[in-house]
Amino acid sequence: MPSSPSGNDSLTPSCYTSNNPSNSPAIYTPTNTKLVTEDTTSPACSKASSSPINNASRVIHCPEQRLDDISIKGKDIEVNDKDIEVNSLTIGDKVKDKNMDINNYLPEEPEKRRVIMVLSRQNLNQLQINAESDRSARELLLNSQVSLLDDSAKGDSSLIQRLRGSGLLNSGSILIQSPYDPSSYADALNASYSFAQAKCIHFANLCGLLAAKKVSVEQMEIQTSDGKTKFSGNLDTSYGRGRAEVERRAWEQMKKAITIEEEYDQGEPKLEQAEIYLSKHQWLSDPHMNGLLFKREAGIPIKKHKFILSLTRESQKNLSVAFSLNIPKNPSIPIVGQLKGTLEQTKKEAFDFSLTINVEFW
Repeated sequence: MPSSPSGNDSLTPSCYTSNNPSNSPAIYTPTNTKLVTEDTTSPACSKASSSPINNASRVIHCPEQRLDDISIKGKDIEVNDKDIEVNSLTIGDKVKDKNMDINNYLPEEPEKRRVIMVLSRQNLNQLQINAESDRSARELLLNSQVSLLDDSAKGDSSLIQRLRGSGLLNSGSILIQSPYDPSSYADALNASYSFAQAKCIHFANLCGLLAAKKVSVEQMEIQTSDGKTKFSGNLDTSYGRGRAEVERRAWEQMKKAITIEEEYDQGEPKLEQAEIYLSKHQWLSDPHMNGLLFKREAGIPIKKHKFILSLTRESQKNLSVAFSLNIPKNPSIPIVGQLKGTLEQTKKEAFDFSLTINVEFW
């Protein structure tokens, strides 16, 4: 079957033809629905001037209309799974290629698995059935940044093995991709803290490659998403009494995650290795990291560098993908309550954390 020329994953498909000698635009509808043919003389396809065409090889696609809105007239035509085109792939093929509940498969492209949702085979099957009539289920299946994974997946890919070995393949889990390593994931509730810890470790390693003398944290600050400071203090400071419990819990968890007090022996900077390290962990665009590298490359005699390092800026990008999901409300999928609860709790704790850091050089 020819693929859509648009290549995007919106729910409004692009025009294409299928098994049609007249090269007329064609559209396919969800599984087990009836399909009817109409004339396509009108540019909007909504008001055809000629009579319906009772030819199974020719159907229409109206770019201005969604699948659910197209009126059905004329001769009924049975359609099977392989004839269901929604944006460049059929739903069946899309699931196989992107949502892996059939082939225990995860896409190689990191951008297609920014979020992995782990479901049981029963829940995955029900989700596909509901997709015929439930818009939110279709959107979840076709989301270009989300992959759905069978919790019993036995794929031989190193990523699936790594997830299973980490104890992350539990039905109802929502996994967030690390911004520093596309093959590393954390449960949504722990993602901010786990990735903040990873950033501190990587930053300390970079400072070591740049021949720093010492790295220390002056204070940590917690802010709301709109930039309002809620609390600040050093890493020994307990969150103030009388404050919101969710903020106190987030503060204490972040304190436990942060380990960035480092001292190094004197040595020569390894500039080439430092640049490779930056590239590997996707930090070439970070102004602070690049600023330190530039100063060392240029031979600038720097003794101390003080700046504010965000712990959560990068992780929020992938978390926002999860927050934007419209979880199906259909009670026939029992796991939806758990999924919604996980996302709601994660949103409550989605604060911005930053560190005031001092880096000293020999």
